[in-house]
Amino acid sequence: MDVGTCAKLLAAYDDAPVAALPSGFIDNRRLLGALFCVMSMARARQGGHPGVTRPASLEAAPLLADFYQRLRSGAVSLTTAEGGWEFALALFRESTML
Repeated sequence: MDVGTCAKLLAAYDDAPVAALPSGFIDNRRLLGALFCVMSMARARQGGHPGVTRPASLEAAPLLADFYQRLRSGAVSLTTAEGGWEFALALFRESTML
């Protein structure tokens, strides 16, 4: 979720407007992104993905929005090891951008 959507969610929960996202909320978003990244990587490795086979850069990882578009179009599947690995990389990149 983007910052505006997160603020609306918190405002609905607190029943009061939110001027800025609390630092704990932002930290938890990063932590959950990293946690799901690791879980997806572990699942992909169990499914036969070789893992990192060459030096990787953060810029080479797909954007999460791009990954979701490919997922919706059927170009990638979370049921494959490759799809799980790509999802993990997209989550990691997204969590570093928060």
